[in-house]
Amino acid sequence: MKHIPKGLEGARDRTGLQDVHFHDLRRSFATKKVAEGWDQDYVKAITGHRTDKVFARYNKPSLEMLRAMVEGTPPVSPSTSVGKLLANGPGLDFSTVLSA
Repeated sequence: MKHIPKGLEGARDRTGLQDVHFHDLRRSFATKKVAEGWDQDYVKAITGHRTDKVFARYNKPSLEMLRAMVEGTPPVSPSTSVGKLLANGPGLDFSTVLSA
């Protein structure tokens, strides 16, 4: 895992974006995967969070996401089916989700 922050450091140097940190990427990943419909327990396992309290600090939905939830509109692209959302989960493919 040490190679990821080191790679990020190199990318920051090349792009000049010095105010980007490894945990920013971790937070973006967690928030995006929950918004896509991944089970929070899967996301917690991938990000290494053991408790819901700590995970909540990383899962930060956007104002647009919250608005979509209140209005009852899909928080993801309308063309995304439930099967495709579930197929994004770890160890699943689209055909497995659709099989009985």
